[in-house]
Amino acid sequence: AFNINLSLRRAAAVANWLTQSLRLPSAGIQIKGYGESYPLVDPSGTPEQQQLNRRVEIVIRPKQS
Repeated sequence: AFNINLSLRRAAAVANWLTQSLRLPSAGIQIKGYGESYPLVDPSGTPEQQQLNRRVEIVIRPKQS
């Protein structure tokens, strides 16, 4: 539960930056938190190795008409 919350807060911080700094409309931004669901590297690795799992992925899709 802690990691899901942390993941959501991280995604929300990026979404907030996109809307405030780049003036992107918030209606077009969706956030999701995955916590430990989709690691890139083994979660039992060193803290340095696990840094890759602490990420935000941004997907840009063309506007649908």
